[in-house]
Amino acid sequence: MKRRNVFPKTILAFLVLIMLLPHTHALGKEVEPMKEQAKAETNPMMTQMKLIEACQDKVNGGYYHACSEDLTQVTDKTKYALDQYKLARVLSMSSLAGNKAMAKAAGKLLDLTIEKFEDRKNGGFYAAAKEDWTIVDTTKDTALLAESDGPILHYYEVCLDDKYLLKMFELLNLLYEKCWDKKNGGFFDSFQEDWTPKSKVKSLQTQMAVLQALVGAWKDGIDSPYATKAEFYKQKARELVALILQKMWDQKHGGFYTSCNEDWSVKDATKDLQAHAAAISSLSFHYNNIGPCLWGPRKGSHAYTGRPVPSQYSFRGPAPNPLPINDEAYQLGKKIIETSFLVMDKFWDKEQGGFYTSCTESWEPKNRNKSTIGNDGIVSALNILYRLTGFPEFREKVSQIVTVMTEKARDSKNEGYYDEYTPDWKPLKKEKSFTVNVEAPMLMTMLQATMKAPPIPKTMFRVWLEPSHITIKDGGSCEYKVTLQNQGFSKEKVRIGGLTALSRWMTPGESSIDLEPNQVFTYTLKVQPPAGLKGKTYPFEVTVIPESNAGQYFSEIATITIE
Repeated sequence: MKRRNVFPKTILAFLVLIMLLPHTHALGKEVEPMKEQAKAETNPMMTQMKLIEACQDKVNGGYYHACSEDLTQVTDKTKYALDQYKLARVLSMSSLAGNKAMAKAAGKLLDLTIEKFEDRKNGGFYAAAKEDWTIVDTTKDTALLAESDGPILHYYEVCLDDKYLLKMFELLNLLYEKCWDKKNGGFFDSFQEDWTPKSKVKSLQTQMAVLQALVGAWKDGIDSPYATKAEFYKQKARELVALILQKMWDQKHGGFYTSCNEDWSVKDATKDLQAHAAAISSLSFHYNNIGPCLWGPRKGSHAYTGRPVPSQYSFRGPAPNPLPINDEAYQLGKKIIETSFLVMDKFWDKEQGGFYTSCTESWEPKNRNKSTIGNDGIVSALNILYRLTGFPEFREKVSQIVTVMTEKARDSKNEGYYDEYTPDWKPLKKEKSFTVNVEAPMLMTMLQATMKAPPIPKTMFRVWLEPSHITIKDGGSCEYKVTLQNQGFSKEKVRIGGLTALSRWMTPGESSIDLEPNQVFTYTLKVQPPAGLKGKTYPFEVTVIPESNAGQYFSEIATITIE
């Protein structure tokens, strides 16, 4: 059976056409054949198209917040910055395959959002506006300011225009200038228009939003003329992670508190699903930055789908880390895994499926309602972590959530998802919000790639041979330094040898050892070629085969020349 493209060209064309249409009161008749073809291609994508069409303000530009259950009537004409940013992000990610019209649409919407919501006098962004773009709330939300960096960086990855990278740096500088508690550390949640603190609460959600922005700033900024600034933000990310783990981690029960006061005393000791989803995602990306550093569409990256990389694609970002993973990254990875298993166990509704909205401090269910944003957030986080660790439990939970969301949360009559549900998945409100539904097809694309691809091995090792080449006299021998590292999170018995060649030239020969997680093992390898091979160069290979997955091996090759 031929694999269908997740983003058919007709749907892309329709989406771009909607974005680039002049401000008219109705879509032209020329769109109708595209709409019919999109219907035939895939329901989730058609739902996205209907939502965008219904919520688009064809007079003033931008998108309204919510529409009716059948996706035909606008029910909330408020324009939220986050809604505009979400669509700009979807367009940018969709255009990475080389669709120039899609990229143009992303840039147009991003520029419009910045123009309409930016406070040019005091800096930062407002959160909401009326239909005519009149600001309705002058509060500055720290998390929103941090989250705006994501869509800006995604578009930067498409257009490679440094002005967007610099805009992101400008926003991060503003966060540290205006939102950072200079006495106790951490970021306050909200401010008045002139940056007078409105709330001195420090929520986990806010801290993690800033961390995500810092992680992205290094990832995209290191391959730029502003690399020193990117390194500065990487160090700030390290400091913020250490502070969060010290102040917001529940030492008794595990997991994170929802919020703290100015002096870091606990304000809300409950455990919030959405905040934990943000924590798992942001901490996983930080682990990736300071550890394996696998970004872009390469194997091992969370963004790898298995599809061919477009010939015109350009990646600007860091190279994979060729060095042993340090203890800082390993300890953080362990904490993320510990948190994720707690979340999967305690938040999961074992009868109705899906994740509760919140739990008590001791992990008893508190708010048993279900939210689309919460469940989408945690499935995205677990998908990222599965790609980084290969733990099959994360892949299994991703599959379970997709099944529950498809069978219980999705509106089978009109398509799309509601914002919130009762514990048994009855919608609390019948309208459909823009934020929830515009990203659903993109998320499903990521999850389908995970579920259709072969399982990622849980065992991950790395082998180094030093030096890479030695020249010896005929009849002589030489020594190489062999280093192995268990880069997974489980103890493994490994066999050094098996496919190793030229094995009879090497001492010591084949052996088996136990390697603890993150353990580095080093030994000296003597290589003695037979006499009479003058003028020849030979490669040799050292292999490591984990006992738990004998079909998988890791190796390194060096060469030896005989004079």
